[in-house]
Amino acid sequence: SLRFIEQMESGWLNDAMESAIRPVMDSGLVLPSRPGYRMDVHERHGITHYSVPPKADGRYIMAGDPGMGDVPRRNTGVVMCFDTSRWPYELVYFDWISGKGSYIPFISSYRNCVDIYQPLYKGLDATGPQASLDEIGFEQAGIVTDSLNFQRDKIGMLNALTNALTNQQFKTPVIQGLHRQMANYQDDDKKLAQDIVMTFAQVAFLCRLVPRPDKNTVAPP
Repeated sequence: SLRFIEQMESGWLNDAMESAIRPVMDSGLVLPSRPGYRMDVHERHGITHYSVPPKADGRYIMAGDPGMGDVPRRNTGVVMCFDTSRWPYELVYFDWISGKGSYIPFISSYRNCVDIYQPLYKGLDATGPQASLDEIGFEQAGIVTDSLNFQRDKIGMLNALTNALTNQQFKTPVIQGLHRQMANYQDDDKKLAQDIVMTFAQVAFLCRLVPRPDKNTVAPP
């Protein structure tokens, strides 16, 4: 429900990103961006890329939904990664990728996320046309994924995401595309732009494989 989506969203993360990419001293002097922080904003569709530097004690889980389409349409590539070392799990990498008819931008972003965060688990939808992508494109890029079968596990993934939202397991910045797809999602999703939702559902499914952090490792609000 919308209430659980809004509980997940933290404007504090947006503010922290703004402070990192546009640091301003009390005197008004603008300093260089802090390394490892990046945010790209589409004038109509909001944040399309968001990433923060990895932590030394981070414990990362990522997933991707391949696509060749362009934001905000269906079949757009998405890569997401969360740090599961603190509760709630914090979004550290989000890429909503305009492929312009090619899978290469998606593979490049997925590879970039792997290199930065060295995740414990790497989810990828390995059904339909994506199966050959997993075998060919990722093999050439030297990436071994934890393939997930949407035809078999889709209901389980969506249930995992629903349970996670109910338990306030995730924390994200306010991202227009994420909010809209989550709020509009329906079980009959064949005509919906739902690539972000399905990527998120993969992450939630894989998060069951890691132990929940102790309560004394709660992240800031």
